[in-house]
Amino acid sequence: MGWAYDSAAGGWTLSASSGRAALVAGVGLGAAASVLAELQDPYIPVRILIQCSPRGDTGFEIGVDELNITIWRWEYGERVGTVLASAAHGLSFGVGYTIEVRRIGTQISVYLNGATSAVVSYTNSSGYFAELDGFGFVADTDGAMVTRFQRCGVTEVRASREEVGVVVSGGDVYLVRGARKSLVARGAFGATADIWAIEGQDQKLYMGDGSVAKVVDPTADDPDEVVMPLIPSAGGLPGQTAADGSCTATVATVYFSRSALAGADSDPQNIYLSRVGDFTDWDTAADESDRAYGADSDRSRVGQPVTALKQAATGVLVIGTTGQLWKLIGDPSRSIPQLQPIHDGGCHGPEAMLLADEGLVVALGAEGLILVPAAGDAIPLSRDVLTEGLNLTPTEALARRVILARDPQRQITYVFLTPRGSGQGTHFAYHERVGRWTPGQGGFQPLTFADEDLEPTAASVVDSELLIGTRDGRLLRFDESEKDDDGDAIDCNIPVALFDEPYPNGGDADTILDRLLVQLALAPVASDDAALRVYAGRTPEEAYLGASRWLVLSDTATSSPRTIRRGVRGPCLVLEVSNDQADESIDIETVETMTRAGRLTRRGPRTVATLDTPCPPPTAAGSNSDTFGSGVGGGGSTPSGSCVTIDVGAGGDAVSFGDDSAVYLVFRGCCIDPETGEVSGTIERVWRFENPSESSGVVTWTYSAGGNDSTIEYTATGRTWSYSIHASHVAFVTPSCGGLTPLSFNAPTNITDKSNSMPATSGSEQFFLYADATLDNGCAGAIGLDEATGFWDYYQASLVGE
Repeated sequence: MGWAYDSAAGGWTLSASSGRAALVAGVGLGAAASVLAELQDPYIPVRILIQCSPRGDTGFEIGVDELNITIWRWEYGERVGTVLASAAHGLSFGVGYTIEVRRIGTQISVYLNGATSAVVSYTNSSGYFAELDGFGFVADTDGAMVTRFQRCGVTEVRASREEVGVVVSGGDVYLVRGARKSLVARGAFGATADIWAIEGQDQKLYMGDGSVAKVVDPTADDPDEVVMPLIPSAGGLPGQTAADGSCTATVATVYFSRSALAGADSDPQNIYLSRVGDFTDWDTAADESDRAYGADSDRSRVGQPVTALKQAATGVLVIGTTGQLWKLIGDPSRSIPQLQPIHDGGCHGPEAMLLADEGLVVALGAEGLILVPAAGDAIPLSRDVLTEGLNLTPTEALARRVILARDPQRQITYVFLTPRGSGQGTHFAYHERVGRWTPGQGGFQPLTFADEDLEPTAASVVDSELLIGTRDGRLLRFDESEKDDDGDAIDCNIPVALFDEPYPNGGDADTILDRLLVQLALAPVASDDAALRVYAGRTPEEAYLGASRWLVLSDTATSSPRTIRRGVRGPCLVLEVSNDQADESIDIETVETMTRAGRLTRRGPRTVATLDTPCPPPTAAGSNSDTFGSGVGGGGSTPSGSCVTIDVGAGGDAVSFGDDSAVYLVFRGCCIDPETGEVSGTIERVWRFENPSESSGVVTWTYSAGGNDSTIEYTATGRTWSYSIHASHVAFVTPSCGGLTPLSFNAPTNITDKSNSMPATSGSEQFFLYADATLDNGCAGAIGLDEATGFWDYYQASLVGE
């Protein structure tokens, strides 16, 4: 017989059945719909079919199995595998009930007697029976009856959504909703502990501090139940010693819809996994394939203690240890996974690993930033561009709170290196649109904060916005309209571009920057003027931060862009942009440059230091040296074969030379920025007097600064020389000292310019040795701030006799 409709009873009845009999509707269910049935007695079970074949022998079967509601997979009239989902139904035998089975996409949910909460659910992530759309019911007991059976539509109801941030400060837990922060639990964690946190599929946050584990439920109606101990429903947490949620894991992530924990003190090289979809089930002895996995097997152990975990893609877990990076491919509880080391250098902590753009994992280790794609080998990102400040030894890393955080709105990844305890650190911002996650591309900018209280101790994205927790307990976010750091003035110096041209035929080369255009943003907030400086160095690191870098260009970018056509060169060049005032804000839209490779001219180190004695005495026996200081009066004489220097000052001095002396006049100058102390240029000239005993007349240098001419005059009368200054200041003309007119020079006919050729006399190297030195505003001879030009004036002239 089979199923027949009984009009008297008002339903379908199964009779004279010799086995399983199904009744399937002649229409499809659809991807978002439900099946509602009214049944007579759970003791005579009738089961619902969805996504089934026309005969009902293949598909999902949902209904009563003794005391439980279960979801099974059937293929060709046989149950396949283990139960997909099961839960107690609580129905009474002999009492009728209604069952509703909803299918929304891949989610199957079962509701009893009109309840609003599902008694059991299953996510068809494997795509079983995706090609089938039938529905109906099935039974194998005579007398089974269905009094009502109907297909229902599902109406989408949008609930209000609120993204909530969870903050731990001093061990206390706060909830952050927009601009509101509320305290929900005091002393939930250690006051100075490092906190790990992962998001569960149940809209809860699972957190720990290396001693205890907690569950944070922002939706809890009772405020006392927002933060509760994580008590396993089965098994035990890593390092658990009691039933109150004790857990010594220090590292956490989500992997294969499981909670993955590591770093437990009892087994720091192991990785522990909860049951699939249930972060509270840690029963590693269960028979199901989705069971928890952990310390009962050594298949997930790596070579060193685990310091960081991050899922790169489905089935790919990146593992950071104290000395290496590893990949775990596959689920260790279902098969034998691939566990392989991929890079040396390790990872510096649980927060030193980040899931970046395009599924890349980024880790900070001893070799700097490392890219780990889901497939393929690890790739050093910063190694060929920047090592100073990023390459930390494990000991140096332990002294810092290492945090990688990504700002999704601005496409910037931050590397925060906050000293533990006190002090300020140098952090780094990686601009993804500049660096493009490409090795050697650049994009790194060092970052410091004005006050050590602003040092980051936590960072996370809440509602698509990066929030930063500070050392003194504040929560801060970036805002382009603000011009200070929560009240602390900003002094910003940003290296925005690296220029390091390769030589056409291989090898090293100078980089020549011919043109530079910096366009400042005009909207939504107009940028203030920006100071531009180009520094040269032997390596990119030296040009970025090195003490030996040297300035080759200084200018200003305004809202009216102009192209700077001034050729500068160096082995490596870095463009640094800074705000002119501490309360100004700069926003760079584009940087356009024209660079080319040139012959390498020098890679020797340059130092920022005061001048040594300008002219050390020659090595001949009987030599001596006299230096005549500034001021009126003074003077002296020097015998043959010695050296003398006259430093220009407020008055004049005189000096006499021996009959056989070769006299050189050395003139040097530079301009120094009064705000930064940076040297913006130097000028040096060397002249030789061929017949000093016959020299007479006046040697004059003339400058114009602020509309006033200034002169230095050297007067030669036989072998005696003296000088005088005519003006209150003397400024020197260099490519970086804007607004000053070029040097004019007047000298007797018996003077020869030796600036570009080495004088062929004993000790002549001295002229070029100190001509290459760079000065700062602490050097001898600094006069003071020149109000007319805005630069510090420095000048020094020397008479040298050999």
